Amino acid sequence: MFLFSSPALLPIGATCATIEPDRIEIVPIFSKPVGDEMKTEQCPECGSELEVRETTPCMECGTLPDQVELLRQDIAERYAHDSVEYCTYRVFDTFELTLCDSCAIGIGSYRPEYFGLAGNRRLGFEELDLLKRITAPSLGKDKYCPECKKRVAFIDVVLKVRECNAS
Repeated sequence: MFLFSSPALLPIGATCATIEPDRIEIVPIFSKPVGDEMKTEQCPECGSELEVRETTPCMECGTLPDQVELLRQDIAERYAHDSVEYCTYRVFDTFELTLCDSCAIGIGSYRPEYFGLAGNRRLGFEELDLLKRITAPSLGKDKYCPECKKRVAFIDVVLKVRECNAS
């Protein structure tokens, strides 16, 4: 535990909880996996409490139970069917999104305002710059917002894109 006598001395990237009038305990903003568990925190979009879910590499639909089961079957069968392909793309020349083939094709279905775009400009499949194909996808765990119905990884990218498009 780190103790500081003044909030002005807090390290960047930290949040704090006062434990005594003249002492502050530093708590990281983003929790890290501890064994098989992850600490919950609030959604950066809506403030709801997050859940930890099993996930595929897709940042958009990766927590859907049918998608997790589909990848689990592919892994068990040593990718004999290759039913879903996952790729990492660069969007807006800066940000990276890992999406399954269905979500990559459907990215244009979002209203322009979702990504902070003006007018009728949409983020479409043709604007995704392929960086790499994930040849041996695996299941993992990630934070999920039950209100937004999205993984935090996806929400974080969307918020950064909105901020970039606002300026």
